[in-house]
Amino acid sequence: MDPKRIVTARCAQAEHCVIDDTHLVDLGNVQVVLRHSSIKKRTQQRDRRWAFRVKPRSDALVREAATLAGQSITAFVEESAVARAESVIAEYQTMTLTPDEFSRFVEALDEAPVAVPELVELFSRPSRIPNA
Repeated sequence: MDPKRIVTARCAQAEHCVIDDTHLVDLGNVQVVLRHSSIKKRTQQRDRRWAFRVKPRSDALVREAATLAGQSITAFVEESAVARAESVIAEYQTMTLTPDEFSRFVEALDEAPVAVPELVELFSRPSRIPNA
């Protein structure tokens, strides 16, 4: 019987999160520990300034939406921009695999490493950066 692997998934911004709950999911020879986290609600002072010009139509649309949401323009724009930024970053940080792809991924991790001759030669050269 193969030993089980344990993979732990954590929040990427651990310094801002608190662990609420932990679940263990058994996937045959792999156990995935899922930690559900929630972001701490911290009141932070706004001390950064954004200055940019917008089209009159964009201005009117954002002002109307902020009013309907009961928010200031600053809060509305910041919240919207942060949500979009988190979404874009998540696209580059998240990897979704089918069960077959996951199995192949785990198998590839278990394979012996292969030396790339060009990299071996490169790393055998003396460093050009002087020691500090």
